[in-house]
Amino acid sequence: MVLEEQKGRRKKEEEESPRSRKKFPLILLSVVFFLATSGLVYYSFFRPSKDQQLLASINPSPLINAEEVSRISG
Repeated sequence: MVLEEQKGRRKKEEEESPRSRKKFPLILLSVVFFLATSGLVYYSFFRPSKDQQLLASINPSPLINAEEVSRISG
């Protein structure tokens, strides 16, 4: 009876240990989820959009032709 109790304790300790093979898929899934979420946040918020790049490259032409053109910065 004592031997069975010790076996039960060992089995319980193995299941609760951080090196348990049962927890590996959960840890791996968590890491993959974290990386995917981080990539999505970077893609959504920190990557410059194509519209901003397009607007920066457009040189607007004036609607009214004038002899002298001066730029106003601001």
